[in-house]
Amino acid sequence: MTLNTKAEFFLVSLVLASSVVSAQQIGNPATNIYSALDQQRRSLFEQRASLKRQMGDAGFAAALATTFYGTVRPLNTLNAPACPPLQTDEREDLIAAAARREAIEPSLLRAVMHRESGFRPCAVSVKGALGLMQLMPVTLAEFHVSNPFDPAQSVHAGAALLRNLLEKYAGDLKLTLAAYNAGSSRIDNTDPDNYPAETKSYIADILAELGIASGMPVKPIE
Repeated sequence: MTLNTKAEFFLVSLVLASSVVSAQQIGNPATNIYSALDQQRRSLFEQRASLKRQMGDAGFAAALATTFYGTVRPLNTLNAPACPPLQTDEREDLIAAAARREAIEPSLLRAVMHRESGFRPCAVSVKGALGLMQLMPVTLAEFHVSNPFDPAQSVHAGAALLRNLLEKYAGDLKLTLAAYNAGSSRIDNTDPDNYPAETKSYIADILAELGIASGMPVKPIE
């Protein structure tokens, strides 16, 4: 295991260890969401303890300092151990069903899923986003997701969120992607030139996967 990987695992375990999701914050699905998140947290604690044994106190402290001082490449999404990408057939069946239900393009749903989680259903981001579609706890509650790591629930909720955003932004794909990544409150009334660098990269990556040059105007999706 490289220093980068060790430091990244430590940082994620630290973030998850300090996170608390309460029923009051996210509504009725909170109990199941917290249980799933707690399983991820325990796994990461085990990873952290193992890394500390391997690296020693000094190496472990150096990994933490390296992470915080920015010399280790940050990852938007890290995955719990033993979490392979979803099988292609299962993934495509879920995409087709969710896209049909929400009347959105399957290619858009697939590209967002790919960029968000690499098709890994147990993905957990350092910001607290969970599952295939990397949904935050408030969004999980909004779409009545009881288990964020269940592929079907995550894909259907992610598709519903994309449909809501497409409607909110009158089919403007760039605005939709920006809001999915950064949240509507951060991009509404904000010049695209002033979007966070991560959001700009996110939009460009997905447009490229869809075969749309980033500098070209994007026609609204009907």
